[in-house]
Amino acid sequence: MYGKWLALFIALISGVMLWQHKIEAKRDDPRRDTGSNGIVLLSAEWCGYCKALRASLVAHEVPFRELDVETSGEGRRAYSSLRAHGIPVTVIGQDVVYGYDLRHIDGLLKPLGFAIQ
Repeated sequence: MYGKWLALFIALISGVMLWQHKIEAKRDDPRRDTGSNGIVLLSAEWCGYCKALRASLVAHEVPFRELDVETSGEGRRAYSSLRAHGIPVTVIGQDVVYGYDLRHIDGLLKPLGFAIQ
């Protein structure tokens, strides 16, 4: 009898913790602030692909917000909420591009009036 109550209690606590984690992940998701046309670049200072992507965006006058995933708490939380496993990560509106994929990024930017290729 005691074992059933303990198992139920552990399941309840686990459920509450999972629910809380989902709420925090949603709160930190950068797509909450991008709307349909905002752009966020998740990067790190040492990353060569991040530097190349940043340079392309700047050269083509694409407005974007950059969050460093190592030095910024907001960047770390955004990276975690997207379940990313590498950088750069580019958020364009509600779309997420993982990695240095200029063709995909360019395709998402064209409807917004920008091009990087």
